[in-house]
Amino acid sequence: MKKTHVSIVGAGAVGVAVATSILHGRLASRVSLYDLDGDKAHGEALDLGHGAPLLGGPEVDGGSMDSASFGDVCVVTAGAKQRPGEDRLSLLARNERAMSAIAEAFARRGMPRLVVMVTNPVDVMTEAMRRRLEPRGVVVMGSGTLLDTLRLRHALSRRLGISAESIHAHVVGEHGDTAVCLLDSARVGGYPLADVFAGRGLAFDEAFRAAIAEEVRGAAYRIIERKGATSHAIGVAVARIVRAVTHDERVVLPVSAPFEPFASAAVPCVIGAQGAEVLPMGALSVRERAELDVSLGVLRARCAELGRG
Repeated sequence: MKKTHVSIVGAGAVGVAVATSILHGRLASRVSLYDLDGDKAHGEALDLGHGAPLLGGPEVDGGSMDSASFGDVCVVTAGAKQRPGEDRLSLLARNERAMSAIAEAFARRGMPRLVVMVTNPVDVMTEAMRRRLEPRGVVVMGSGTLLDTLRLRHALSRRLGISAESIHAHVVGEHGDTAVCLLDSARVGGYPLADVFAGRGLAFDEAFRAAIAEEVRGAAYRIIERKGATSHAIGVAVARIVRAVTHDERVVLPVSAPFEPFASAAVPCVIGAQGAEVLPMGALSVRERAELDVSLGVLRARCAELGRG
């Protein structure tokens, strides 16, 4: 196990899911949970820590923000959660204030080297935190559309009867209602997705495109209606990002990063120890480019609202 300290700000369902996935992945020698409710964070850390002897023996601790040590990598999940029927962008003003308070806590207690944002709307919150922290030398990225991408691959896998590991398809743009499923550029085992559908006698038409986009974009709403919040899959997704950073894997994942000087969106990036290196978006179809332009326009407008609340 690498000597790495990963801290998590926010001891709610998502923060605990992230901690659990990091511990099970044996990605850190120390995992710390911090929250405004220090007793809650401490209790979650005690509970998680009792399983540590079977997970390589990492140190697990937790408490209030006033006792925090943010370590090498800090994952930020704190903030208001999405209500049933509420889109992620509606959270902007509430959670921008929370990000300002967290940045102030970093200044008081010591800056982490790298921050992974998870708080929604994640692309805009990534930009908010990037503006605050990058001038101080902190690397900032967000979980972006990695979860959306996993949902897309899961949906395609079920339709095709092929392992999701052999499906190379990405979702880009906003982690939200304008997320773009890149179906035209998707491939299965090296073959174009459309050809694989045709070879299996499956429709790859407008109805299919609409259905798959709704399944991906609407997944969070369906989960929130039934259990109040999403947590498990985002925990796994964030742990994947943390692994790429702590092990300097140089893998390509769709994370929130700046697509222009003052706005961030989820785009394919090379993830390693130094952060996220944005890859140029290659040969998108006319349809994909048009949808992405819409999504980027939404994020550009919302990022322009930062600092006005």
